[in-house]
Amino acid sequence: VARRRRKRNKIGKKHRLIPREESIAFLEKVFGVKVVYE
Repeated sequence: VARRRRKRNKIGKKHRLIPREESIAFLEKVFGVKVVYE
């Protein structure tokens, strides 16, 4: 369990460092939906 938690934390931190445009594009890929922020 400890290992899993560490991995999740690392992924979360990496995700936070991703620029907003890239993260939005990533979400669009995953959900197959255009994400629009106003």
